[in-house]
Amino acid sequence: MWSRLGKGLVSSNPGNSAKKAKSPSTYKRGQGRRKADTLNSSSRATTILKAMSNHQRLEILSNLMNGEERSVSELESTLKTLSQSALSQHLGRLRDARIVKTRRDSQMIFYSLEDECVQQVMELLSSLYTDDPALINKPDSGK
Repeated sequence: MWSRLGKGLVSSNPGNSAKKAKSPSTYKRGQGRRKADTLNSSSRATTILKAMSNHQRLEILSNLMNGEERSVSELESTLKTLSQSALSQHLGRLRDARIVKTRRDSQMIFYSLEDECVQQVMELLSSLYTDDPALINKPDSGK
């Protein structure tokens, strides 16, 4: 419906062909881009936090911190509470959220962190919940 002619936008509608629309250059520079960047950033943060909102996925991520690359079988032996099926589902969810990436070496699939922000979030969580000696291995209060 709109085509770019000269500096402005002109309607392709024959009855309004002489009317010019507001040129994109008359808007404040970067105004729309900043809003889109904010929406993209908050959307990405929401995706990451939703995927991390499971204690078993947090355990998986803690095994992949500091550039560690692990195969599914290595993760399975470390995380004894998860079956291979459940582990694969959690890894799939993390992969879909672009939190982990994969590398295939013949039949083995290796997982590692894809997003450095996740490393930082994991470090923050670790510092918040493990630096206080009272929180480490604290028994459940029976609630």
